Amino acid sequence: MRKLILLACSILLISCSHPTRFRLLNSSYTGIDFNNRVTETDSFHILSYEYIYNGAGVGVGDLNNDGRILPQISEVSPIINGIVA
Repeated sequence: MRKLILLACSILLISCSHPTRFRLLNSSYTGIDFNNRVTETDSFHILSYEYIYNGAGVGVGDLNNDGRILPQISEVSPIINGIVA
């Protein structure tokens, strides 16, 4: 069991030392300004809605498979105009 824990810790430390493949770009450079802001209230919180923080993000790629060089951008949020989708 100790060898397994030592192996797992070694793999974790080695994997953290590699540089990332992504870099953070400023929204003024990219033209994309997306913020998944979740406002909790007395009736709308993590205990009443388990998936409040799941399912949001930005997808970039050739989403409609038209082969164009410029990718499409899809912004997704589980909360639209204050209503949970």
